[in-house]
Amino acid sequence: KITSDVLANARLPYSSTDLAGAVELATDAEILARTDTSRVITPSRIDLISPKVSLSKTADQSFSSGWTQITFQTVDIQTISGMASITNNQLICKSAGWYVVGGNVGQNVSYGSVHTRSVCIVKGTDVTVTANRIVAQTSRHDNDWYGSASSMVYLNVNDVVTLFLYSGGASNLGSIGYKMTNLWMHKV
Repeated sequence: KITSDVLANARLPYSSTDLAGAVELATDAEILARTDTSRVITPSRIDLISPKVSLSKTADQSFSSGWTQITFQTVDIQTISGMASITNNQLICKSAGWYVVGGNVGQNVSYGSVHTRSVCIVKGTDVTVTANRIVAQTSRHDNDWYGSASSMVYLNVNDVVTLFLYSGGASNLGSIGYKMTNLWMHKV
């Protein structure tokens, strides 16, 4: 193992674009902060440069008229530990920066009458505060429905992202609809 003492005694030059030599590795904190311009990142830590996370459903969900937070049962991708909370049905930012966030809600159950339905991605957990809404997509119809919304948003460390469904009537997602429902974010 080469330590800094061994390196100094070996008199290896520091690496540059023109000279092969020793390099200093960036810590996880330095990678997440994106502030260090002289240390290197190993291939095993590339995931910290562009963290991503995705939640999906494995069970149906009933909802009433109005806003309902979508619940999730599965973490599909999580490149930084703690970015997903199944318990709170939310994504948690662990590295400040710009993210592409997206959410999808599927429903294959007919109301029998036309209702408005919206999928809304929220910064935080309160969909009733309009300023919290990152992006929403709304439509009106009666049969199978698939709502999808995505946008770019700046997130600070520990900001949370949640997914809500607005419905003009009570129902459930259905046996196929829940399989098309997910929430994700990816740092750009």
